[in-house]
Amino acid sequence: MPARTGCDRLDTPENPVDQLPARGAMRVLILSASPLASQSVTFHLAERLAGSLFPQAEREVIHLHEVNLPACDGQLDVIKEGENLTGAMSGLGAVYSAMRRADVVVFASPVHNFTVSALLKNFIDLMVFESHRPSFIGKPAVLVATAMGAGQDRLFAYLRDVVHSWGFRVVGCLGAAASMLDEPWYEARLQGAIGQLAGRVATRIADQRPRVGLRDVVAFNIWRLVVEINRENTPIDHEYWSRRGWLSAHYYYPCRTWPPARWIARLIATAVRHQIIGRKLKPVT
Repeated sequence: MPARTGCDRLDTPENPVDQLPARGAMRVLILSASPLASQSVTFHLAERLAGSLFPQAEREVIHLHEVNLPACDGQLDVIKEGENLTGAMSGLGAVYSAMRRADVVVFASPVHNFTVSALLKNFIDLMVFESHRPSFIGKPAVLVATAMGAGQDRLFAYLRDVVHSWGFRVVGCLGAAASMLDEPWYEARLQGAIGQLAGRVATRIADQRPRVGLRDVVAFNIWRLVVEINRENTPIDHEYWSRRGWLSAHYYYPCRTWPPARWIARLIATAVRHQIIGRKLKPVT
């Protein structure tokens, strides 16, 4: 196996926040995951939010419905051999390149059965190599969801975990009830929420040491454990993490955490390690 492979997409800056341009010069990508594409209420909400948060930014839109992505077959070659070597990137192509170019990515999905749309789920499955070898380190992400009833919070919980594992930091979320968008009273509340979000997003993007929660610190430690334990099976992962210094780091990038979080995360990772090495794992029932 060569030392450097197709997984070498871009080097990670020491502090990604330093790499961000001024807000007016930003490039914002709206990644719309509704099967209704440009007719989607979710897309129009995402477009409205992006215009409010980044009024001077250059905006690009990709509708996953219009991209001919292959269905994920669940094979692990992309993890063991490298995404470029297996051709996984050829299917993602323009979408992945647009995400790399963007300074901020807005992920927009309708709530389908209390989770993301099938379009977005398939895209996430194709992007599995990013969870193993994250490259969007510190890049801001905004999450947008609409539902006829409920489920936005459950969608955000899932999608936040996914994009965090890719290295993104979520700087804002906006969920709306699609059935209420024509109601004047709801529109007034929505506009107020967008206004409040604009201030918070600007502050979070400018933060040189973003705050990272316990859940994400635990996830980072578990991913590191997976990389260390599977060094022989997935040497690409181990080389990638080692080269970036993550095997001895607290997180993907400089951040602030709740003081006991690092200790708790390491304790949980140690317990998981003993479960795996001691062959104590049990089926979930």
